[in-house]
Amino acid sequence: MSLEPGPTKIPQGVSPITNTQYFPHSFNCMQEVFTISKGQNKALGKFNRPKKVGHFSIDGERKFKDDDSELKYFAPPVNKFNQKMRRPNFNLNNGMHDPNNVKKNEKHFEGLDNLLRWSSLHWDKVSGPETPQPHVVTWRGVLTKIMNAPFDNKTQWNILAIKHKGTIYLCEYKTDDQHDDVESLPHWVKKTFYWGRKVETFLTANEPGGPPRPEEPVNENSEYVSVFRSQLGQIQLMYGAEVDCVDHTLDPEKFPSPSNFIEIKTQRELKDKQRKEVFRKYKLSKWWAQSFLAGIPRVMTAFRDDRGFVTNLDIIETQSMPRQAALEAYSWKPSTMLGFLERFLTFVRDVMAKVDDCTYVFEWNPEWEGVCFTFDPDQQKETFFLPTWYRDHINTAAVKAAEAKIEKERENVEISAKVAATKEGEPIVLD
Repeated sequence: MSLEPGPTKIPQGVSPITNTQYFPHSFNCMQEVFTISKGQNKALGKFNRPKKVGHFSIDGERKFKDDDSELKYFAPPVNKFNQKMRRPNFNLNNGMHDPNNVKKNEKHFEGLDNLLRWSSLHWDKVSGPETPQPHVVTWRGVLTKIMNAPFDNKTQWNILAIKHKGTIYLCEYKTDDQHDDVESLPHWVKKTFYWGRKVETFLTANEPGGPPRPEEPVNENSEYVSVFRSQLGQIQLMYGAEVDCVDHTLDPEKFPSPSNFIEIKTQRELKDKQRKEVFRKYKLSKWWAQSFLAGIPRVMTAFRDDRGFVTNLDIIETQSMPRQAALEAYSWKPSTMLGFLERFLTFVRDVMAKVDDCTYVFEWNPEWEGVCFTFDPDQQKETFFLPTWYRDHINTAAVKAAEAKIEKERENVEISAKVAATKEGEPIVLD
């Protein structure tokens, strides 16, 4: 009996985003995973180590800043003898009801606005004579969700895609119903969300060597974002990724490399075999993808009890996560996740090959067998997230690049003419 998946079943009805019928052609997730795992797709390429090409900050009022002002510095807890503590007993409930806490407005759709602002200010990092134009521009979180789709049986997502001048822009989009689902989550779940943000105030400082800031209110608006370039097979990628903190003791330079970045996570104590299995099979896949895509080598894990007290701190190396996952049967593999990402991005490219400046919507539900899509040509809707000012910038940059190329060619012609006119043995005089 063959274990190979059959034809993809397409969901009935219409997309809640475009209000149109799903296309009959979809991306068969299980078929792709089966093909990759059996080594039937020899064309899959490698993933180049991500290179940090820039950064920016989002301040507490959600305003863009072209600097590293929101960068935080790792500040491990120490006792009165200045020795590092592994069992600090942080109370992550501290400040939970502080009126100065600021929650991010998740219903406000930003798309790629801040990443595009950075791009317009640093266009030489995006496209130029020495810089290949990216095929895909997005956030790391979008890539992480795609990579985890074959192994995550809970997370539903919608990805908007717009192709413009040869580059595909991707961002996540949530419907009102999906926002309402988050709002209606139980109180204890929302409390764990707060713990995840609060722990960062216990473990980071505002300046190198400074003290941690546990008394500061939690402001979900502020972010430090690094911008990365990488290549997956033949696909040139550019994406932004929020970075929790940097260990300044490893590199005194003002602009640290990703090898000094640290991700900070909270995790319920792994007290029994079942919790360890779930952690290795489902949590580590997300942590690995998130850290791997940004070249972050380590995750500071704050293990906590059900009351919100941190009972243990432990560093988990990113490269060790696949080995831990391999201890469980039918677990995730990096090669499958990267292969799946490459195949999905190739599918998106092929679907959108002939259409520019139109919003495609790719939707995934764990109950489905494939990623389905629809499209909407209406550029007045919120889902058309590529702003006019950015498209104008691209056009202006293209004109300037063409003019520079013509000028360079003119100079080369003049030089060639002078070389030809110079008698043998005489020096060539260039202006």
